[in-house]
Amino acid sequence: METIYVSTRKELTEQLANNRANGATCYRIRTGCRCWAPTDENMYPRANQRNGILVINDDRVVAQYVKCRICSK
Repeated sequence: METIYVSTRKELTEQLANNRANGATCYRIRTGCRCWAPTDENMYPRANQRNGILVINDDRVVAQYVKCRICSK
């Protein structure tokens, strides 16, 4: 499974439409990201729950798209 990071939710929607047009089954999910980013006002990490998409083709997970501005850079 390939994990691809995008920076905006609009990009997630575009990938959802592209993969569905190619015949894959897609699901919107809430997933965790592996980044750790402290906020400016304190050193506690941000909540790393992210929006994502699972792309399933022929009964296997092909890709996972995760919306994370930090990891997409």
